[in-house]
Amino acid sequence: MIQYINNDIEALFAARKQAYGRGSLQSIRDLFDRVTACYAGRSCVAERDGNDYIVHGVDELGSDVTALATSLLAKGFRGAHIGVIGLNSYDFIVAFLAAVCIGSVAVPLDKELNPSDHDKLLTRADASVLFCGEEYRSELFTRSGLTVFSLSNQADEPDSLAALIEEGKKLLAAGDTSFRDAAVNSSDPAVIIFTSGTTGANKGVVLSHRNLITNVEGLLDRMPQVERAMCVLPMNHIYELACGVLPFLYAGTLYCINDRLRNFFGNMQEFQPGHVTVVPSFLDSIYNAIVTSLRKADKLDDVRNRIAESNALRLCGVDNRKEIFADVEESFGCPFPHLGCGGAPVNAEHVRFLNDIGFEIYLGYGLSETSPIAAMNTDAWKSNVSVGVPFRKTELRIDSPDADGNGEIWVRGENVTGGYYKDRQADEASFEDGWFKTGDYGRIGKDGELYITGRKKNLIILDNGKNVFPEEIELFFCENCDLCSEAVVLQTRFSHESRSVLAAVIAVDEARYDEQTAAEASRQIAELNKQLPSYKRVKDILVVGHPMPKNSTKKVLRDQVAKEYEKTRKQKK
Repeated sequence: MIQYINNDIEALFAARKQAYGRGSLQSIRDLFDRVTACYAGRSCVAERDGNDYIVHGVDELGSDVTALATSLLAKGFRGAHIGVIGLNSYDFIVAFLAAVCIGSVAVPLDKELNPSDHDKLLTRADASVLFCGEEYRSELFTRSGLTVFSLSNQADEPDSLAALIEEGKKLLAAGDTSFRDAAVNSSDPAVIIFTSGTTGANKGVVLSHRNLITNVEGLLDRMPQVERAMCVLPMNHIYELACGVLPFLYAGTLYCINDRLRNFFGNMQEFQPGHVTVVPSFLDSIYNAIVTSLRKADKLDDVRNRIAESNALRLCGVDNRKEIFADVEESFGCPFPHLGCGGAPVNAEHVRFLNDIGFEIYLGYGLSETSPIAAMNTDAWKSNVSVGVPFRKTELRIDSPDADGNGEIWVRGENVTGGYYKDRQADEASFEDGWFKTGDYGRIGKDGELYITGRKKNLIILDNGKNVFPEEIELFFCENCDLCSEAVVLQTRFSHESRSVLAAVIAVDEARYDEQTAAEASRQIAELNKQLPSYKRVKDILVVGHPMPKNSTKKVLRDQVAKEYEKTRKQKK
C-alpha cells in the first residue's frame, strides 16, 4: 500500500475538529486557508508517475497555490476567466485553486472535446487565460487575447505552471502580499461548468463560492469520512470537483488519483481507498468483476446462500458482513470502499448485491445546476430505488403532479446556480419564482424520499397520449436479463404501423457476444416484455455486441443509439 505522511488517525480527527470548528465555510478561499492551517504536515494528494507514485503534502499544496496565485495577480489576472484543460492531476488542482482563491473564475473543460469545441467554449466563457496539459498544447487556440500556460511541472519550460510558481515564490520572498490581501466573497462566481450538450448547445452553469461550499458541507454531513479516497471521474466535471476534490481536501483525506481506467483495480489495491465516487457504469464494473470471479471459482451460489443468512441477521440488528464475506473482500484486493454513486439510474440488483456483501453505497441525485447534489440516499440497501432526502439548505417540490404523484422536480436553495453565463433564454426557461426546473420527473414518497421516474427530455409520448419513461423499461430489462449489460428504449415508426412504437437496443458484453448469445438475449427480452403493460412493450429488439456510445461522464448518447438502430433496421430491409 502507498506510504503517506502522518497517517495517525487520531491526529487526523483532531485536525478535522479544528478545521470544522471555525464555523460554516464562507468560500473556497476560506476552505483553502483552513486546509493549509489545520492539516499542515500531512499528505493530501497522491498520483501515479509511470510505475511509481508521488505523494504531495498539504505544505506543498499551500506553497504552490499561493505562489501561482501571486504570479497570476502580478500579471493582472484577478477576476479573469481561467480555462483548465487536462488529465486529472495534482497540477490541475493547483491551477483550479489558484484561480478561484484570487476571485477569478475557473472554467474546467472536457478534455475529450475536439480543438474547435475547446476554442468555442473558451470564447463563450470569455476566458482570457488557459492552463492546458502538455498533450493539448498542440491545439491551435485562435481566440485573440488568450494567454496560454502549460500544466507542466518543468520550471525551465517557459509559460509552464512550474515556471509561474517559481515566479510567484520570488515575488513572495520580496514581500508581495497580494494573495494574502485578495478578498473573496461567498456570492462571487467561482466556476463556469459547461453542460454536456447531449440535447442541444452546451450551457455555461455559473456556480458561486456559496453554491460549492453548500455542497461540500452537505456532503460531509451525510457521508462517513475516511482516511483515503480515490478519484476516478474527470475533474472538469462538477461531480468529481465538488464531491471529490473539495470535500476531501477539507476533510484532510488523502485524495488518490486513478490515472487510467485500465489501472482502476490495480490502483484500488495500491491506494486502498475508503471511498470512491463513481457513476453507475463503474458500479456495474465492480459488480461484474466480483461476480465473474466468483463464478469462475464456482463460489457464486455459496455466496448467495451466505447473503441470505447475513441479511437475516441484519434484520435482527446484527451486521457480520465483514466476517461472513472476508474471503470475497480478500480476493477483491482491498477492503470494500464506500461508493458514492450518481449521474444516471442505477441497476438496483447490482446495488443490492454489492451492499449485501459489504459495500456501503450512497445514491445521490442532482445536476451541474445544483452544485451538484440535491438529495442523497444513505440507506441504499433499504431502498435502492430512492435517491433519498434533500441536503440541508435545499428544498424540493414536485410541479404539477399527476394521479401517481409524478411531476417535474424543482429545486431551490443555496446550492442552486443563479443562472447561466450570458444566456437569458436558458435562464427564462429554467427558473420560475426562485425555483430551478430540473427537467427530471419524479415523485416524493410517504417516507419523504425522492424517487426519480425519468428525464423530461427522454419522455416518450405515444400517439395514444400515454407517457413512457424509457429509463423505467431499461432498468427492468437490465435487472432481469443476465445477458443485458445496457439497454436503450426509443420511439420509432414502422411503415406498416399507423402509430409510433417502442424499440429496444440491448447491449451484450463484447466478450460474450456471438450469434447464439444475441439470439438468447433477444429471447429473454421478449419474455420480459410480456410482463410489461401493453403500452410499454417494445415492438422491435436490436442486440449489439458493443457498449453504448457515451460522453465523458458516461451518460449514454441516445441520439447516436437511435441513429445506429435506424441504420441497422434499414439495412435489414
